[in-house]
Amino acid sequence: PDALGQLSNLVSLDLSHNHLSGGIPSSLGGMISLLNLNFSSNDLSGPLPRSAVFSRSSIASFADNPGLCGSPLP
Repeated sequence: PDALGQLSNLVSLDLSHNHLSGGIPSSLGGMISLLNLNFSSNDLSGPLPRSAVFSRSSIASFADNPGLCGSPLP
């Protein structure tokens, strides 16, 4: 949900293995304190939001979401 983007002091977010679907809200890209995130093993789709939070994340953070695309994904 977009409301997650309002958690400005959050440093780690693990939403793996939650059967999530749809796109990743662009509001999460504004979480500048976020150092670790994991969206792996869901059913997410669409482009990753364009922000430093996502571009510095490892590809493993988005694994097993065949519908996701965009940097840093191949």
